[in-house]
Amino acid sequence: MSLQERLQAAKKSGSKLHDEINDEDIVLTELGLSIAWQNVPNAKGAWAEWGCEPEDEEDYNRLLLPDRRFYIVGDQVSTLPGWQEGAMMSAEHVVELIAELKEAVVPEGVKPPNSFEVTTR
Repeated sequence: MSLQERLQAAKKSGSKLHDEINDEDIVLTELGLSIAWQNVPNAKGAWAEWGCEPEDEEDYNRLLLPDRRFYIVGDQVSTLPGWQEGAMMSAEHVVELIAELKEAVVPEGVKPPNSFEVTTR
């Protein structure tokens, strides 16, 4: 899609949650921005790229657990890389670990998500 088409599609989708998005006095379409992350050199997208390297599973599982007082939080360590919902799921996981509401172990069978599949559905 062209930039204008992407902005119109974004406003159409966003207006389902917030009517005011269609109000040009509040959200000016002409000031809109859209980035095709896959075309930005060295960016490789806007999300963690799990599932490409043999060591991904070991690395992913390591990031799910604390390293002494340090915790990793973000969509990159969730089952939904590239989405705010994934970041919130990750934050909930870490809060539960800090509050000792659950044991600091990676559940059996947890694997890094296929980022390409998850972000292009």
